[in-house]
Amino acid sequence: MCKRKTRLGVLASILGWTALALGLANVGLWYQYAGTRPKSAQPAEGRIYALNTHGSVAYLTLGENVCLWSLELGGVGCMVTAMLIARRTKEWIL
Repeated sequence: MCKRKTRLGVLASILGWTALALGLANVGLWYQYAGTRPKSAQPAEGRIYALNTHGSVAYLTLGENVCLWSLELGGVGCMVTAMLIARRTKEWIL
């Protein structure tokens, strides 16, 4: 018989799945930016933030750079929080 999850266990699962979704969105957006953004800096347009993808550099605006970092940090934050909750409640994420 399956043990019923507590509210914290459900929250840990939701955070874990959210972390996965944010991670996948980050990877997809990263490669989309790498393939579609200029390969040389364009200071007049604000494209001064280098995105290095396996030696190929593309230049992003501040907004694009912040978006990538937000997805990455949000995913890490959700995963760490989910792991801490799961460890405390002894209910694993999946």
